[in-house]
Amino acid sequence: MTFNCSKRGLDSLEVQTKKLPIENSYDLVIVGAGPSGASLAAHAEHAGLNYLWLGEPFSFWLYHILPNDLRSPAAASGINTPINDMDFISFAQCIGVPIDQPVSMPLALAYFNYFVTKQNLTPLPFTAEKVDYQDNSYNVQLRMADQYQTVKCRNLVWCAGLKGMENIPKILRQIPSKNFTHSSDTNIPNTLSKDYKIAVIGAGQSAAEHAILAIDSGAQVKLLIRDSNLIFRNLHSPGNHLYKWCSKNADSFVYRLPSFIQKRFLSYLLKGTTEPKMKLINQWDKLKIIPKFDLIQANVLSDGKLELKARSGQCEYVDHLILGTGYKYEINKIKPLSDLQHQIKSSDGFPLLDENCMSSVPRLFFGGYAAMKRIGPKCQFIAGSALTSKALMYGISQRLKHDN
Repeated sequence: MTFNCSKRGLDSLEVQTKKLPIENSYDLVIVGAGPSGASLAAHAEHAGLNYLWLGEPFSFWLYHILPNDLRSPAAASGINTPINDMDFISFAQCIGVPIDQPVSMPLALAYFNYFVTKQNLTPLPFTAEKVDYQDNSYNVQLRMADQYQTVKCRNLVWCAGLKGMENIPKILRQIPSKNFTHSSDTNIPNTLSKDYKIAVIGAGQSAAEHAILAIDSGAQVKLLIRDSNLIFRNLHSPGNHLYKWCSKNADSFVYRLPSFIQKRFLSYLLKGTTEPKMKLINQWDKLKIIPKFDLIQANVLSDGKLELKARSGQCEYVDHLILGTGYKYEINKIKPLSDLQHQIKSSDGFPLLDENCMSSVPRLFFGGYAAMKRIGPKCQFIAGSALTSKALMYGISQRLKHDN
């Protein structure tokens, strides 16, 4: 049975990409072509900077997120830019789409394409293979297939997102990877035998969505959670006042908190939660939820099945395991920055950043999810691009002024 990653049934984006040859030196190189990278590229374009934007546009959205409706409403689904009328609501009104309905993934991708094309943003579909810092500038080795080129830049911003940061429990790293997949890489076959058993570990939206998809395919499915119950809450619905207030205001104080308090606070805000509307899905009553299942051991049996043991002594036997365990950011996993790792100060895996999102290495900035400890949990959402781009552009412009 195949559970490998593939495109999630969506058409690829038709974004114009930059072709070789390119220049040898830039004021700024942006690594990562998701919403955070796109926002910064828009600001750099507007400011007239000599910049290079790297990455396949919105590839994480195309390949690693289920094509379901966005959890954010229309007002919070726009990428930040200094240009007027480039927010999602303006786009939706322009094409005659209602803004009081959930934002579909195809519509979000159409907006991303519009955002990039209208502002003449041209990413280079190369990966950054290796980075070193010499004489107050960065050498960035670029690669696409068998093509290589090295460029210099005075400022480097890493917005490469969460690919490679999948949270894989240590217990599972000792068994063959064919027996389990992370939710970001799981492509569930359309039709499975009714005797085929799937377990999904996790208590968040992704875990619930994959469990329902597996039920749709015809399999027997169990959702294994460590807590007693799933937590249902939505930032954009009534209730959960403390959680909503903390999420809304975290950017103004989270960076001031002592490290040990900050860690617990972010854990509270990032704890897996499920949309209340999931309860209304037709297949929800077929989902069997196993509470207080704290996985402590996993074994592959002679018949190929996977034995999962909980701390309580309970065992589950399944044909495949899907991990809805989210992500754990660890800066030492970023291989292109390996030569700089000993210089980058970090805490709980995140780089420690100043008010402009610059790390302890001069002119090395971080955006998107990596800026969590500086910006707060908003940086994990599209709307958080306003906070990161503002901080990054100020820091970069100040250093460019100093150079001149």
